[in-house]
Parts: sequence; C-alpha cells; structure tokens
Amino acid sequence: MDFGTRIAGHPQQEQFRIVQPYRCNRCHGNLTESENLWRCDNCGNKISLYQGEVPVFYTLNSLANQDASLKKHLYDGILGKFYSFLMPFLSLPVRPLNRSVWQWILYVLIVAVLATGYGSIVDLFLGQMPSLLTGVLIFLSVLVTIFALSNRMFGWLLVLAIPLKLNHLVRNFEPKSSFTDIHQKIVDQHSERQRLKVLDVSTGTCNSLLRHGWINLDADYFGIDLSETMIIQGKMNCEKDGVEIKLALGDACDLPYEDTYFDLVLNYGAVNGYSDIEAAVSEMYRVLKPGGTMVIYDEQLYDERNFLEELYFSKVLSPHDMIHSCPTFAIPKGASYSVNQVYPYYYLCVVEKPG
Repeated sequence: MDFGTRIAGHPQQEQFRIVQPYRCNRCHGNLTESENLWRCDNCGNKISLYQGEVPVFYTLNSLANQDASLKKHLYDGILGKFYSFLMPFLSLPVRPLNRSVWQWILYVLIVAVLATGYGSIVDLFLGQMPSLLTGVLIFLSVLVTIFALSNRMFGWLLVLAIPLKLNHLVRNFEPKSSFTDIHQKIVDQHSERQRLKVLDVSTGTCNSLLRHGWINLDADYFGIDLSETMIIQGKMNCEKDGVEIKLALGDACDLPYEDTYFDLVLNYGAVNGYSDIEAAVSEMYRVLKPGGTMVIYDEQLYDERNFLEELYFSKVLSPHDMIHSCPTFAIPKGASYSVNQVYPYYYLCVVEKPG
C-alpha cells in the first residue's frame, strides 16, 4: 500500500513522508513513517499501523460511548464477522425473492429446528424418551434461542419475517427517484474527470463502494472505518475485485484527512448511528472539495408506513440508531441537498458543496 513518497537520506535512516492526504489527528501536522509506525513532525504523536499497513487514528478511550459500544458489540461481534451474509438476512422480508433464496432457506430451517426442538421438549415433559436426533434438535433450538435473545434484531426478524413479507407483497412502494438511477446520475457526472479522489466513510466490507458504480470512475479510493473486523473484510473484498484502496482505522467524527481533498465522500448505513452526527457530517463536508458531492444512505421510514413496518424498522433495522431520519439539521449552511426516499426504510441524500 503506497501512502506517499520516499525521501532520500542516509541508507540506514531512510524516511517515508506521508504527503497526502493524511494528517495528525492531534495537531493536524504532517506525518512521517518511522519503523513500524507514523510519527507527527510537529507534536511527535505516534500513529500505529494495524497489521503493519493500516494506520490507526483513534484509541478506545478517545471514542464516545455510543461509537465504542457499536464497535465492540456490533461490528467486532457476530454481525461484523459475518456481515456480508447477516446484513442481507436482516433485510430478508423486503428483498426480492430471487435475491434472497438462500436466506429464506436458512430462515425455514431455523424455524423448523425451533418448532421441532420445542415440540420435543414438550414430549419430554410428557414422558417420551428422546432419540439421538431429537436430542440434537433440542440442543440446536436452545442455541438458536440463546442467540436470538442476545441478538434481539435476529429474534424479532424470526417473528416478523413472514407477516412482513406478505405485507410487502400487498403494499407496493414506488420511489420518485430510484436508488440505482440517482447513483448512475452522479457517476455519469464524474465519468469524464480524471484521477478523482473518493472517500468511503465507515466503509466496512467496502461492499457499497464496490457495488454502485464508483469503481468505474478514474479515481484513487480511500476508506476509513472504526472496526478492525470490518476493515479486514473490506481489504479482502477489494483485493478480490482488483481495486486498490488506501484504508485507515479512524473515527468518522474526527477524520484524519486534509481539508478539501476529496471529490466524492460516501457514507452508507452509518451516519444515523454516530454519537455526534453533526460533527461527522461536518467532517465529511470539510474534506470535500468545493464542487464536490457527498452521498449519505441510511434508515428512514416512508410516510405511508403501517404498524407492522414501524415495528420491523425499530426492532430490526434501526435499534442502534441515534436518529431515524436524514440528518438535514447537520448539513452545513450554503450546501445544496436533496433527500430521496429510495426504499420503504431507507433514504439517499445527495449533498453538493458550492464550487
């Protein structure tokens, strides 16, 4: 991962200056590589390198309680380790059937195990001796129950998946502008420009960066996230797709980048959960070039929702959010923006910074 330009010097004291776009998160000074870390030329602050190459711009003590909790219990937990499968599973009731076959098969198997296991427990209390297979099913049903109780999003999903799927087969949501069309418009607007700088904040597995047309641009890509678990997956996904990206571990509320460096700043499924949403949006806007575009995508219920949809939204999709709608209050004055309800549960906000 090439982060800068090497400075000539004594053969045994060769240094590596971080030219762009990183800066010290303590004093905003320049950074120089020294052995297995980066060091601020101004204040001496040391930036460690995760796995020897990904700079770490925060400490656990520097994080707000909300952000530290999400990192520990969500993104470094079971959801983070199996993010690419479990996140689509959570959206099972609203995904097209042809894109959720394996998730529905898993759902049916889980429900079957629970029904059979608890039925066998009843038989056991009635005096019927269990077989080996029955004992295994009882054990699995107990494990699933423990998991559902400790990860309540999945517990609520088991209850709501079928009635909510039937609900959405009856209720048809039609956006004024589609998720795909809005993305394509932005990509087309930037397609003729050369060597764009693109930053994906809370990049996670880099899935959104890789899927929505951004990698078709002539650009240098940067990603930052709070979770080592997620960054590892993002690095592997980019390598698999042949996309070069410069990754960092850092706090979205205190981005370690120069002012006005990026042409595009992206944020998918994260901003509503930040401890300080205004600071995070302000930071993303700060690093955006004049004339640049910021894209924010997160949870928001559509106006015509019913009780079942509200229950699913609050219990499954957004229980960890600090707010439940687009943070228009945080968008800096002078910026132009549009908020589009692209799905029943999600908005897409496009912010333009004046040139």
